[in-house]
Amino acid sequence: MTDLQAIPDPSSLQALLAELPANLLAGRRVLVTGGARGLGLAFAQCIAAAGAHVVLADILGELAQAEARALRDAGHAAHALAVDLSDPAAIDAARAKPSACSAGSTASSTTPPSPTRAAATRTSSTSTPGTA
Repeated sequence: MTDLQAIPDPSSLQALLAELPANLLAGRRVLVTGGARGLGLAFAQCIAAAGAHVVLADILGELAQAEARALRDAGHAAHALAVDLSDPAAIDAARAKPSACSAGSTASSTTPPSPTRAAATRTSSTSTPGTA
């Protein structure tokens, strides 16, 4: 039986990236939670390599910024978002920030979601099963 590794295997990641079509996710926007390191970062790298605009959301904001910068330096569309997903107030604050996920935008040039849309999102995510 093979030993399990706690960190992503760089050679396996490179093999996976080599098989992905460069435009598989072109035009898509993907938010990766836990994107500053480990598997989250590996997912973000694959997603970016497949052509998507990727946002690395993580409580480790500085590390997420550094990894997003590395992805941009490699020619990918990437931004970082510092957020503590265990804190509902932090999630609401992150949602109120300009969206780094908007197509063709930078984190500072987009408009935050409208209060109506944010309220609708919260309502739809808290509905009970079997109701619309």
